[in-house]
Amino acid sequence: MERERLLVRDGDRDGWTSTSIGVDHGVEGASADVDERANTMGGWKRHRRRTTAVVTSAVVAGALVCYGTVFSIFERGFFGASDRGTRTRREFGALSVLSWTPRDGFRRVGRGSGGLFRNEIARNHLMHTIERYYPSRLTNASAPFEVNFIVDDCPHTPCADPRYRAKHCHVDQWEPIFAFGSAPKDASVFPTMVSSTLVPLMYCVAAEQSLANASFVVTSETEPACDFLKYPAVIDNKPECDAKSSKRGDSACRYFGLFNLNIMPNKSDYEWDNLLKRGIWRGSDYPLYTGFWPNKKTNGLRFQQRLMRTNASETTREIEALLKGREIGPRLRAVLMSKRHPEKLDAKFFNWGGGGPSPGRDTLDFVDTNHIEMDTFARYKYQLDLGGGGGTTWSGLIPKLSVPGVLFHHETMMKDSYFDTLKPYVHYLPLKEDLSNFDELAAWVEAHPSEAKAISDAATAWVHEFRKLANLLRYNYEVLVKPLARALDSSGELRPIPFEIAHPGV
Repeated sequence: MERERLLVRDGDRDGWTSTSIGVDHGVEGASADVDERANTMGGWKRHRRRTTAVVTSAVVAGALVCYGTVFSIFERGFFGASDRGTRTRREFGALSVLSWTPRDGFRRVGRGSGGLFRNEIARNHLMHTIERYYPSRLTNASAPFEVNFIVDDCPHTPCADPRYRAKHCHVDQWEPIFAFGSAPKDASVFPTMVSSTLVPLMYCVAAEQSLANASFVVTSETEPACDFLKYPAVIDNKPECDAKSSKRGDSACRYFGLFNLNIMPNKSDYEWDNLLKRGIWRGSDYPLYTGFWPNKKTNGLRFQQRLMRTNASETTREIEALLKGREIGPRLRAVLMSKRHPEKLDAKFFNWGGGGPSPGRDTLDFVDTNHIEMDTFARYKYQLDLGGGGGTTWSGLIPKLSVPGVLFHHETMMKDSYFDTLKPYVHYLPLKEDLSNFDELAAWVEAHPSEAKAISDAATAWVHEFRKLANLLRYNYEVLVKPLARALDSSGELRPIPFEIAHPGV
């Protein structure tokens, strides 16, 4: 089934609560330097660093085959699945599964990775979605069904490795898998995977109220349930979140909330011509991509440690060498670019209590010790959005679209489901994965101020509409409700209740 595009119409996470959602999360476990190949074969690599790539690939492939075999043995005793379902779970690996039978109703018969809280919010959201839009599928005479889903930053499966996938993964024969995190932009990688409702946006929809509560009426102006899609009524720079505070690292200290010009005392600072001609970024020192994905990068800790051991006279040369090479990830790259050219870019880590050197040991000034909020961010003309472990920032992008500047959106191999509603040079400027076109984009903005401001205005307007609960429900309808039909009924005849009937107040 081909998804229709969501049209917005007028009129790193387990610690999150339903009202306070972190904005800059790239991977679960901020301090983790996730590299499965290094973790599982670290001892071997230390003694055999000069072994040929062919032998290394063979060993890794063997480990992946063993991984799939062990899961197959486990699965046969755990799932009462169809042959197609058995193949899907054997080849993909750990999947979360929501099961329904007339006798037992809904129950979770398998939990993949991604953490307990993510799995719980996704399961409940999925359950309430099916109840609201597919009641005919839940009668005493209905056949049992199972829905596969994942809540990882990006799909964690050995089939992410292209060579392994070609030999061992029959991806076109899999059952549908609903990805509630980031998913590959290239749909041919996992043809049955549905890039679906993003976990942070589930909190905004609050399905237990908007879908499960029949008396709750949604109108075109109903506010979302989450703080990060609300316009704050006061400026709160959260001094308790600074490095000296014992509360630093709490989820409540993460950036959240949209930019609200109405509460700014010096509104002229945010006029286009008065914005600072610099880029800005703050975030955790996360790797780029986790799991078995190609081209992944570790976090920057070992490179920072190398620089701290370097003689001061050689630091600049070492930084230049790292910037010219391909070892480092985009987040450390931005910080190093800022170190070399602070007049162009203000980028530092703010690690929320995990990953990278502590501020007290940060002799390179890579870590910001003071939490900054939207009143400061919004003064910069170039807003950077840098992907983390899943290749995106999940909820980090939307608030940056709300500010007066222009978003330089990090283009990686992954996407979040709402990305399809945003267009390059309409809502943002595309920043390459290695940040190599940063100077080019900045120069374009200065050479085309009218066009750049129009992009910023379009992005702000998009946020204003998308954030409304009615449009979040429409988004959920497009990326989850419609695709669910083929998971609930393979005949292709099942259809959901039309959106306008399910939500007559919209």
